[in-house]
Amino acid sequence: VMAEAEACREPDPAELEGRLDLRSKTLFTIDPADAADHDDAVGIERLDSGWRLTVSIADVSHYVRPGSALDEEARRRTTSAYFPGRAVHMLPEPLAAGAASLLPDRDRLAMSAVIDLDADGRMVSATFAKSVIRSCARLSYQEAQAILDEPGKHELGRALMMMQGCARGLRQRRMDRGAIDLELSEAAVELDPKGRPIAMKRVERLMSHRIIEECML
Repeated sequence: VMAEAEACREPDPAELEGRLDLRSKTLFTIDPADAADHDDAVGIERLDSGWRLTVSIADVSHYVRPGSALDEEARRRTTSAYFPGRAVHMLPEPLAAGAASLLPDRDRLAMSAVIDLDADGRMVSATFAKSVIRSCARLSYQEAQAILDEPGKHELGRALMMMQGCARGLRQRRMDRGAIDLELSEAAVELDPKGRPIAMKRVERLMSHRIIEECML
């Protein structure tokens, strides 16, 4: 399993052929500050009638082939498990945090949805494709929120403000259709240097969390 994972390298030009090239688009990741991997990236463009939202997910299927040792081990593990201070990944770290992680300023293979929405958040059209992307930034939720609070001070301010408007439209349409919105506080466990829990803190829910939730939905 580890040998297969370590053999997964940066994509070469031949692997990019036939893929939708989104490397010129402004795409970025937003994750928890302590995230060990970055498997989804988002981007947005303004259209005359609304927005073009791009959501890209790391194309793990390119590396994990059916029947391979990686595939069998992933089936056995089923999912990644996240604990305070550490994570047990479904896929080995060289792959999960390397070739299959959408790191900034690197070509990455992805599966992308390009979705046109009107000003009220109604989907006009959607295209799905195997793609190649190049994330321009790796943000934490707190960093993304700081940009939203003062968008004029950051180059991604305009994109995040558009994404906020789009997310609000999408959420309002969900609410109008009868969706349930459970505002449940998340708890984070604080550890001492020896890994022992010493406190629990409430995680502040930010608009940046909502943006990613709506984009993923």
